[in-house]
Amino acid sequence: MAVASKSSAIYYSTRVSTQSEIRKAQPENGPARPFAYVAQSRIPLMPQGYVLSPDDRWLTMPLKDAGTTNIWALPTDGGPARQLTDFGHRPILIARQVSWSPDGKFVYAAVVETDADIVLLDGMLR
Repeated sequence: MAVASKSSAIYYSTRVSTQSEIRKAQPENGPARPFAYVAQSRIPLMPQGYVLSPDDRWLTMPLKDAGTTNIWALPTDGGPARQLTDFGHRPILIARQVSWSPDGKFVYAAVVETDADIVLLDGMLR
């Protein structure tokens, strides 16, 4: 859930079938309406939630893109999502919640590059 400070809005998600519906209530105690839809398959296993920019103009979130995770932003006044990062085919996870700099010019995220090996542990149980 994310709460907008300047516009007195609240953003939260509900699961609708195979999609996650992001809803917006403005004012925060007013009626909620659908704001955006995100496929459940794009939401990371440990979702970090949505984060508003300091000026309440952007709602950012990490989303899975094939084998990686990128940061996306939705304009709060409507319009298409904007991809902020492009990690290509690198296996990246966003380890913590995305953050904004106080002036709203930069987005911060702790990223982890993952890789997996298969190892046979032989003779461990005797």
